[in-house]
Amino acid sequence: MENGNTLNSNLADYKMPLSMDIPDIEFIDIIAEDPNGLYGAKETSEGAIVSAPPSIVSAIHDATGIWFKELLVTPEKIVMALNEKGSE
Repeated sequence: MENGNTLNSNLADYKMPLSMDIPDIEFIDIIAEDPNGLYGAKETSEGAIVSAPPSIVSAIHDATGIWFKELLVTPEKIVMALNEKGSE
């Protein structure tokens, strides 16, 4: 990053944060009789380490106004969704 701009020209050079690069994370165990009950879905650590795909989908939404709910988001899928959005 430089002046708030990403310097990577592609995702091949994107660096995944290492454990020493992120703040300490406190894990709290939630015990529920019904797995879909009070707290709903739970996960352990994926949210902390797998941030690139949702960030990319969010950036595509910011640029197009279209939410993609499946990965892999290809240029073809984006064009098809833009064409569908334009015909509405």
